[in-house]
Amino acid sequence: MKPLSRRLVEIGHDESPRAASVEAVAERIDAPPSTASEHLGKAESTTMTAFMELREVA
Repeated sequence: MKPLSRRLVEIGHDESPRAASVEAVAERIDAPPSTASEHLGKAESTTMTAFMELREVA
C-alpha cells in the first residue's frame, strides 16, 4: 500500500459515509484541498482498476 493510501485509510476517508473530508485529508498531507482532491481521485482510480483486473482473473 502506498503511503498516501495508508494515510487515507488511517483517517477514515475510505469509510462510508466518509469519516474524513477532503479538507481533513489536505491538512493531513500538508497540501491544498485541490491537490488532495486530485490525489484522492487518482488513488480511487488506481484502486478500482486493480479491483477490476482481479475480478477478470478470478
